[in-house]
Amino acid sequence: MRRAHADRPARPEISSSSRSPIADTTLPVHVGGSSTPAARRPGQRGDGYFAGGALLPDERAAQWEPARAAATEAGRDPDRLEYTRWSGFDMTGERLAAFTAQGVDGW
Repeated sequence: MRRAHADRPARPEISSSSRSPIADTTLPVHVGGSSTPAARRPGQRGDGYFAGGALLPDERAAQWEPARAAATEAGRDPDRLEYTRWSGFDMTGERLAAFTAQGVDGW
């Protein structure tokens, strides 16, 4: 996505407007899914992985290795990938501890 829009204005008809970034940062791209190909995509192109919600904890753990392997194959640092999960208002301390133990570092 970044490459697709890097050198083009979002709306050509207003390309003469003066837009400036708020900060020198990029928005992280987290790729989601529950298949092995989906797990490889964040390693190839993304900043993080959002494993499919229907997966069991051991299945989500198995998805993390293809993501990291794909990052290595693409010449990217697998330790820079973030692992995110959905949370809600009903998040308990016990569930938070379980996600942390699974390697989740974002909500």
